[in-house]
Amino acid sequence: MAHEIKRVPDGFDWPLGVVWFGYLLDPVPCRLCKRDGTSCALCDGEGDIAPRVEVPAGHAYQLWEIVSEGSPVSPAFSSEAELAMWLSRNGPATWRARFTSPEDWLQAIRAMWNPVSSARLTK
Repeated sequence: MAHEIKRVPDGFDWPLGVVWFGYLLDPVPCRLCKRDGTSCALCDGEGDIAPRVEVPAGHAYQLWEIVSEGSPVSPAFSSEAELAMWLSRNGPATWRARFTSPEDWLQAIRAMWNPVSSARLTK
């Protein structure tokens, strides 16, 4: 399962395991090609565009799964260290053998979040 660290607002409380609403919006007709799709780079020839509203940005750290549409796996924490501590006790079961201490998780968090490229780590 692929995960990424998102920087969300302090106190962000979207329910864990629930897909963010902005990733579930219905497709809309492409206005550039008038739903024709012919050689349209905007809709990739599909005729429809799937709108997407990203999670609001902030200073807190939160682990998200990104294999499905995307949902939070952890609460939001004000520091990487707090998130690492929580994940060392509650992290995804498939990762517990690989990351056994808060220090292991802190390294994983830093690998999953890159302020420039939003790097992702895959299990």
